[in-house]
Amino acid sequence: MHSETHEQIELVLVVYIITFIFGLPANIVALYAFIKKVRRRATPVDVLLIGLTVSDLVFLLFLPLRMKEAIDHDVWKMPDFLCPLLAIVFYGTIYNSSLYLTAISVERYLGVAFPIKYKLNRKPLYAVVGSVIIWTIS
Repeated sequence: MHSETHEQIELVLVVYIITFIFGLPANIVALYAFIKKVRRRATPVDVLLIGLTVSDLVFLLFLPLRMKEAIDHDVWKMPDFLCPLLAIVFYGTIYNSSLYLTAISVERYLGVAFPIKYKLNRKPLYAVVGSVIIWTIS
């Protein structure tokens, strides 16, 4: 049983490390590109992609704490206030990202299913309002 636990911890750490190493720079570059694009001409999907990228960056910034927790065999050895904060951030960003992906899918669907009507009515402000709602409920 002990060897399985050790192997599971190693697997979790490998996944976390790979996610962190590739995810952090990729999301920083993506955020830069989306912000640059929004400054030129904002579209609703750009606003939603910025929100998704920020959510992913928050997740990635807290991932080292999850790595430390895994190294410690899921025994919390960090300051007590970080435990609930990590749980809120970790799971909140997962829900947040899922909601952003859903919003992006709906935005894409509307653009394909109702191209003329949607093009006339789409406004980045609607995506900003949607982003505020997503951050509020997740």
